[in-house]
Formats: sequence, C-alpha cells, structure tokens
Amino acid sequence: MGGDSAGLGEGQDGGRKGTGRRTVADEVGMEHLERCAWFLRGTLVRVSVRRYLPWALVASMLAGSLVKELSPLPESYLSNKRNVLNVYFVKMAWAWTFSLLLPFIALTNYHLTGKVGLVLRRLSTLLVGTTIWYICTALFSNIEHYTGSCYQSPALEGIRKEHLNKQQCHREGGFWHGFDISGHSFLLTFCALMIVEEMAVLHEHLSASNPVILWPSLRVLGKVGSPVSSIPQRHSSTL
Repeated sequence: MGGDSAGLGEGQDGGRKGTGRRTVADEVGMEHLERCAWFLRGTLVRVSVRRYLPWALVASMLAGSLVKELSPLPESYLSNKRNVLNVYFVKMAWAWTFSLLLPFIALTNYHLTGKVGLVLRRLSTLLVGTTIWYICTALFSNIEHYTGSCYQSPALEGIRKEHLNKQQCHREGGFWHGFDISGHSFLLTFCALMIVEEMAVLHEHLSASNPVILWPSLRVLGKVGSPVSSIPQRHSSTL
C-alpha cells in the first residue's frame, strides 16, 4: 500500500514536471512568435516599405512566371488547381480577408475612439475593397472571353466556333484558350496590400496618440511589456 502511494506520488510529480516543461516551452514559443509579429509589424508599416511593396510583389510575380517558362516544375499535388489550399484558401482569399479585417477594424477603432460613426467610416474601406475586387475579377473574365476561342484539345487544334463562351466550351469537352490574367495573383496581392494598409492606419494612430502604447492586444501573447489592464487608455476623436 505504501509502495503504491509512493509510486502514485512520483507519477504525480512527474506529471507536474512534464506539465511545467510544456508550459515553459509554450511560453518560449509564444515569446518568439510575438517577437516575429513585432518585427513584421514594425517593418511592413513603414512608409518606405509600403511605397515599394506593390512593385516588389509585381517583380516576384514576373520572376515566378519567368522561372515557370524557363524551368517548368514537375507535376505535384500543389500544382493541381483542385488542391485544398487553392480551393478553400486562394479562391476564397477575399472572403477570408474580409472576415478577419471586419472585426479587426471594428474592435480596434471602437476601442480607441468609442465613436460608432468613425468606426463605420473606417469600415467603408472594406466596401471599397469589395467593389475593386468585383470589378477586377469581372474585367479579367471578360478579357479572357473576348480574346479566347474554343479548341478541341489542349494543343489548340481544331477551333470549335459553335461554342461562343468558356462555360459552354467546357461543358462540351472543349478547351478554352484566351488571354488569361491570373486572378489568383491579383487576389493574393490585393489582400496583402489591404492588410498592410490597415495595419499602418492603426500604427500611425497609436503612435500619434501615445508612442509608448503600440498594439496592446499583442501584449496578451507573452510577458513582454505591460499587461493590458495596466495600460492607460487614451481616446482620440479622429483616426
């Protein structure tokens, strides 16, 4: 009986030690994550970085296209357009961005100003962004339609003139070929720029109102900086 109690006590101590080790590892990992977040935030919100970020993204897309033409990659799961990342994340990138930016803009701006009117004005950027997304995707689709033709095979042999649009061509087993502007490249670039600009707006407002308090919500992730409850709140009338 005594041996069983001793064994149980040792097991409990071992469990507590294991839990302690996991807790320390979690804290270290969270601290590294927070440092990376602070580094990215401090870099991306700089005016000089934001000025050249669109050109850097365009250059990366052109470089990727050039590499694909000169050295085609072997077929893989990721090169299949029906892979999970493409179907549920890339194609729905604006939906994911919208659903994350909506609470981010609403909560942070209401927390800083306490004015519903200003929050709604800031949220109007999402309405503008949605309009731009819709117009551009429709434009890309029309360009492919008016510059394309239906062919019998991927080798572009035998034009099937009876099919006048891409949907009808695909339904009849044909292959539509036109000037196809990558909607995925546009969508990912557009979402990245929208997120960076919203980060910059909040950063500039926090820097102007109180340069010591930056991104108080990130302080919850680790022990760096003061806890949120001890940070004095300062409201501003404008963003």
